[in-house]
Amino acid sequence: MTAAGEPEAVPPSCRAPEGCKDWAIFCRVLPDGRVIHLVPMLFNVRVCIESPNDNEVGCYTDGWCFDRDRLADAFVAAATWDGAGDPPGNWKKHVTTGRPGPGAFRSADEDDAA
Repeated sequence: MTAAGEPEAVPPSCRAPEGCKDWAIFCRVLPDGRVIHLVPMLFNVRVCIESPNDNEVGCYTDGWCFDRDRLADAFVAAATWDGAGDPPGNWKKHVTTGRPGPGAFRSADEDDAA
């Protein structure tokens, strides 16, 4: 309830942590202040990490692409990763370097199973 006794539009327990972007489907703030976002893109889903020093709208420090059919891997990575090194899971590409990840070279059998 607000101070005027009216119901709040979004209960505090449902609000995103401060620093989360509206376009992220999940986000979490690390103890050092960096924010991990899970962002839907046109052809993939991306785990992004943003530093508190990144002041531009939509700017992030780094990102890792996951195939859309690996959304569960991307969610686990965003939810569990400590922000050091690369995130866990079958990410396909490191955005800033273009470096391929563990999920970049899936076999036809893996594609059929997905």
